[in-house]
Amino acid sequence: MKKLWDNYYVPYIKGYFTSIGRFRSDDMKTGDLIVAIGSSSGGSYYAQEVTVGDNDPYPIETMVMPVPNFEGTDPVVTQQGAGMAVVKSDKVKEDAAAAFLKWFTDVDANSRFSMASSYLPVKKSANDMESLENVVKENGIEWNDIVRDTIEVAFEECNTYDLYTMTPFEGSDNCRYIVEDSLQQKAAADRETVKKQMEAGASLEEAVSGLVTEENFETWYNELSTQLKEAVQS
Repeated sequence: MKKLWDNYYVPYIKGYFTSIGRFRSDDMKTGDLIVAIGSSSGGSYYAQEVTVGDNDPYPIETMVMPVPNFEGTDPVVTQQGAGMAVVKSDKVKEDAAAAFLKWFTDVDANSRFSMASSYLPVKKSANDMESLENVVKENGIEWNDIVRDTIEVAFEECNTYDLYTMTPFEGSDNCRYIVEDSLQQKAAADRETVKKQMEAGASLEEAVSGLVTEENFETWYNELSTQLKEAVQS
């Protein structure tokens, strides 16, 4: 947890990281970020051009890289995604829904959906670049370069990283949101404190000196632990 603190909270309050829009891909489009970490399914939203303020947009070159990991650790990436469900209805509608899902998850249809959306195919046989490239040729598809690079990197991660899927438990949904928001919200709030102190004449190091302490970390960590225990017990 301290390593996460040192590599996220500390650079964030110093102004090296930021989060402004709902998604980091939004912040890249406005030029507020030049690097972002996102999901493979966000590939179709990654910036191909940037608009700064009221200026005209200009094109950028984008490079897609695997999720970074800490030195000395086994590489891990989170595996999750959207799902589909069939609600209880009459037999005709249920059969039609099942027929649609069977068609939609077929290699050809699902591969074409993946190329447009950046979601990974659901069939193992389709999770291969050669398979997707064949679908491209057979259907004359024009493939977005960023989506292609994103899917290729995602395939590489699936084959070389450990895939982590969150285990469901009582209160797991609340715990997920607590973990997702806790450090980010504190970093954003403390960054505003740092900015106000710098506007008042303090240097960056002076403004962050009272925040990048072991005591501040321990306070945040204990608060997070308490919130998680309460979420599980409620």
